[in-house]
Amino acid sequence: MAANGAHHDRITELHAGGHSGSGGSNEASRATSPGPAASGIDRGDADLSVDIARLGRTRPRIFPYEKYLPYETETREQREADVNEMIKNLYVAVASGDFVPGAVHWTKEIRGWMSLKFDLTKNQRIALVKLYYELCLAPGLEYAVAERFASMFMVLTKRKHYLRPGVDLVLDWRPLYKELKVFVLPSESSTQNTYSSKRNVRTLTKLCTFAQLFFDPREIPAMLDEFLPYYSMSFSEHAFVVLGLLNLLLPTSAPPDGEEKLQPQYYLPTFFHLWATVNRSMMVDMRFLDIFSRQARDCLGSEVVPFGPYGLFSEEQSSLIYTAVLRLLEIPVGQATTPYSGSVDLGAGTALFLERDPRKHPVSDSIARWIVMSLSPHCLSPATESNPNNKSRSVLHQLEALIQGIETFFHPSNSGSWTKPLSQLIYYLSDFFVMRWNREQSGEYVVPEDRKLNEEVRRRFVLCLRDVVFMGIYAKSGTAMNYSLSTLQSLAYLEPTLILPGALQRIYPAMQGLVEVHRTVSSIRALQMLSRIIATTKGFRCHLTTLLGLALPGIDANDLDKTMHSLAFIQSVCYNIPLHDLSKTPRLETSELNGDYEMIDDDSSVRPSSDSAGTALAVEWITSQVARFETEGPGIEIDYSAELTPEDEETILKSSTAGFAEFVISFLGRVFTLLQNLPDAARVKSGSPEENVVNTLPAAFSPLLASLSPELYDIALEHVAKFVSNHVVHQARDAMAFIVNALVKISPRKALHRLLPDLMTSIRTEISENGAGSTRTTGSEILPRDRALVWNVSLLSMCVVHVGRDVLDFQEELFDLANFMQDNCRGIPLVHVSNFVHHLLLNLTVTYTMDYRLFEKQDMRHGGLTPDCWGKVPDPAELNINWHVPSHEEIDFAVKVFEAQAGRALKALGELIKDDGSVIKRDGVGKDWSDEMSRNLVLLRLTISGCSRLFRSEDGTVSPEYTMVEKESSGEEMEVERAGRTGKKDTGADDETEDDLLGLGPQEEDEKVKRTFHYPTGYPLEIGSPQYETVHNLRKRAGEMLHRVHSF
Repeated sequence: MAANGAHHDRITELHAGGHSGSGGSNEASRATSPGPAASGIDRGDADLSVDIARLGRTRPRIFPYEKYLPYETETREQREADVNEMIKNLYVAVASGDFVPGAVHWTKEIRGWMSLKFDLTKNQRIALVKLYYELCLAPGLEYAVAERFASMFMVLTKRKHYLRPGVDLVLDWRPLYKELKVFVLPSESSTQNTYSSKRNVRTLTKLCTFAQLFFDPREIPAMLDEFLPYYSMSFSEHAFVVLGLLNLLLPTSAPPDGEEKLQPQYYLPTFFHLWATVNRSMMVDMRFLDIFSRQARDCLGSEVVPFGPYGLFSEEQSSLIYTAVLRLLEIPVGQATTPYSGSVDLGAGTALFLERDPRKHPVSDSIARWIVMSLSPHCLSPATESNPNNKSRSVLHQLEALIQGIETFFHPSNSGSWTKPLSQLIYYLSDFFVMRWNREQSGEYVVPEDRKLNEEVRRRFVLCLRDVVFMGIYAKSGTAMNYSLSTLQSLAYLEPTLILPGALQRIYPAMQGLVEVHRTVSSIRALQMLSRIIATTKGFRCHLTTLLGLALPGIDANDLDKTMHSLAFIQSVCYNIPLHDLSKTPRLETSELNGDYEMIDDDSSVRPSSDSAGTALAVEWITSQVARFETEGPGIEIDYSAELTPEDEETILKSSTAGFAEFVISFLGRVFTLLQNLPDAARVKSGSPEENVVNTLPAAFSPLLASLSPELYDIALEHVAKFVSNHVVHQARDAMAFIVNALVKISPRKALHRLLPDLMTSIRTEISENGAGSTRTTGSEILPRDRALVWNVSLLSMCVVHVGRDVLDFQEELFDLANFMQDNCRGIPLVHVSNFVHHLLLNLTVTYTMDYRLFEKQDMRHGGLTPDCWGKVPDPAELNINWHVPSHEEIDFAVKVFEAQAGRALKALGELIKDDGSVIKRDGVGKDWSDEMSRNLVLLRLTISGCSRLFRSEDGTVSPEYTMVEKESSGEEMEVERAGRTGKKDTGADDETEDDLLGLGPQEEDEKVKRTFHYPTGYPLEIGSPQYETVHNLRKRAGEMLHRVHSF
């Protein structure tokens, strides 16, 4: 009891002190990521300073979510009042010892509130982090409850741009060490804590990862005094344990000014000495590299810590680390396959509990972090008398020597166990370099000027990795190829003029079929990764239309792997460029069909805006460049911005776009041929290449159709309309339905007027004249006679979902067609008919985005698109999102359809469960009764699902709490009995709720705790209106009918 009382006092102290910051500390930032700590304040940005003071957030959100929602949202004051209420209830629950269900419930409420993109204030976050840190390590808590509190602590501290380590928050490392000590040093623990032994040690090590950022660097001497006495090679297990504890608990952030004993070089020699005492241990090498890499990262932005050509380290220390890097890459030397001895790591014992998951924390990550965070212009020191070579010795020089020494192991013919670690290393190197470069350029990292990366460092870094990456993209290992392709993308982002010429030099022959087939797939994948960079780089973007044409032969039913990557490349290109013929002079005119501005030709003739006729100029230029690639050597470097004037480059680009119409026609023809040659979907295994292609096709069509100019869109619409009218490709039904849906979404009114009349006519013809859907079917196989009907119904279903209010132009035809199909169809086609009704209701009642264009309307109005639109990234804060919000006409039509279809199903179900007078007899032989029951249940389920947005379950007037109870006089008649809150019948143990089974207590006792907070969601109906009453009356009738059917 005394312990519990002390714990409650501690909680009260946290509550009182948590909201006042961290004791009023105003010292400089020691953030774990160099810079986010006080970047906004240092820049003098007043608004950002206010945001930091209130929210503690140093990186603003990308999207202003509230601004873009199509309905009024709650005020900030209301949100903050709600979360204050949650925190208040949380503290009350904790102080009273009500952990389950009280504290657990309010933890879930706060977490749900945060998941809505709401931000806690800085003081709230600090108080909650301290509270959950104490709770997850508190003795006596149940294992599952402590796990929830630990998870919440990790959520609160996951992002580094909320709290500044050492300034806003400091945590005590000793409670965490005490819990770990039970596992790794059991003989040294003062008491055998039975609660600790039940903890998950993995959770404790994760806690260390998040809490380590907030440990005070002033505690380093105390940690070393605590850990190092246990270090002994006489009993190697303790040596491994000490190194594991140092890795998990030692703070690596920059020390305060004037504390010489806290400088990294004060204790780093000790670490290197400890490292030298353990030979040939992979575990020890990985742990020290982890420590050193975080040290390099966290001290990069501190002027207090000396920095030189080797970063924080000396030349000797850097050489030792590079030697360990070479060991960890496990490159074979002579007859030896590995430099490590397995017997050394076998002595780790309980230290294995402190091991990080190598899949989430690969050693390549630590190596790359240490190298990149040690780079600076100091690596480019000018030549001296003692060092006449221009390349002075530095971390960068050592990296170049390392890559040069192991270059041959990147070759595709020289693959082995080292292939993945090597490709992973260059991937993390490029990834960390791009991250650091971007954050330094944006000001997010506050780094002293003499340590900031410059263009010369960037160029040498890219040149260092360029050759090995070009070998890696053709690796035999799929994993190694993926890493190398990502690295290629990063290097091209950093230095396009160094990477793109060499890439095109290798890609052109592969795409033209002049080299091995497997190199073609790698080249297409490389193009996919480089497409955005090519589209945004002057000169190189002129190659893009030619590359699109070369990718078309890759769409081949005989090579589905190449087909999938070709589609992915085309998809990537279409996300970045408009498929508009820039050689024409556009003018804007309002379309009669969609009421929007469209770009059309100034006259019926093609009028080039330059002297080049069509694509002739572009073809001539591309031909000369391909010949240049063939004659140049492997180290080719091209800077088109210096070779071409902006006017010449734009002229070539405009000429290259004149062939887009031919590309679209060829692309559609190849896709239609592919669809006709696919196997039957019923015989395709899950995860097979055929299934992947079917899933990739709609994903490629959406951006392609969105990027088309109006005249090219008309061409695509006409080709698709003719294909679906003249063909029935049963095995590609779903793929074609999604393609049609993508087509309709771009210009709904125009596409619906072109497609729907033909589809509706075909459906009626198939049913009336061909007898489709007239007989019962068994199994899942669709009869040949029904395939045309199912094809047209499936396409119609996808034509009317998520396409907006334009379906109202056909409301009478669609309503009559739904009734006609329900009256005349049986068997499997009826499921597709019900799905059509479901999609129609979803389209009418749900709020969703309608804007699938790549460009804003005002961009189209102001002179049309120009070459500057290629690769343009819109400002996330200046978007104009076109939402579909259900209108009164749509709601009226939806209620009409719902009433007709659900009413039909309810009436039929009522007839089927009658004992006397049932239209269909239950004779136990025929299947007519079960067929009718099944079809009406499916229809009811899909109509209710389609209208679910109109239901308001929390309204007690239309959704009362009731139970269906049998009358004692007759087991057949049902009545509704209100379930009171206090007069609940004792129905036995079977009625236990899930909360009861979890030990969360009865619902009545928890009624006050389970208070909910309601926020606007754009509910489309007016409460109390006739439509509102109709919908909920049908819902209530459906529930009662389902209960009767179940009882029957």
